[in-house]
Amino acid sequence: MWRETLHGYLLDPAFEIPTPRHSNDSSRLAYCIISELLATEETYLGHLSTFKQTIIDPFLQAFQHRYMIRDLQTIFGHIPQLILLSSTLVRRWCVSLEQQTYYTNGKVMVKDSRHDIGKTFCDLEDEFKVYTYYAVHFAKAQKCITRMEQKPSYQQWMQAVLQKKENRRMGLSDYLIAPIQRITRYCLLVKDLMKHRDGHDLELERAFKYLKALALAMNNCQQI
Repeated sequence: MWRETLHGYLLDPAFEIPTPRHSNDSSRLAYCIISELLATEETYLGHLSTFKQTIIDPFLQAFQHRYMIRDLQTIFGHIPQLILLSSTLVRRWCVSLEQQTYYTNGKVMVKDSRHDIGKTFCDLEDEFKVYTYYAVHFAKAQKCITRMEQKPSYQQWMQAVLQKKENRRMGLSDYLIAPIQRITRYCLLVKDLMKHRDGHDLELERAFKYLKALALAMNNCQQI
């Protein structure tokens, strides 16, 4: 579904690409946006990792014989892939930031506005299809959780989970919404980054188009 949307965006000359507003301050602003992209990705990755360690793994251990494997796969099946993809993004964006900067007198100085963000997204484009699968299963996952919430054993177990400091009183539904929201955040940050590019960055433009297509496809999946 998202491939079809992307194909339409790639062929549409009217697709709105942010106009570059390059200035003497563009390098610093691009660096700030990439820093935010990395910082929010690290937070997101930590969120997914905590979800797996404190909820998914203990849940499977406690309830794997009480619920259908199909239900468990619907709720948790794509989280490991999302963790792997996010880990790769964090690693590559760390390298991109390091290449952009140098230190002098204890201060971080920005070399230029060149970066590897668009290339990273394009290199991993096929990996992002996991988000469409996740969106397709999201509504089903909510129904599975609703059924489980009727069971006293689940209620008791979840109450104990919510008391864990690292979970910050976040339950299953709270964790599961994060991947749905993440693609929208990518779109906003990449759009801002494009405004401070030095000339055309074809890879960043393609990344922006496929992220927009992905966001639209995920939204459509949830309405089916």
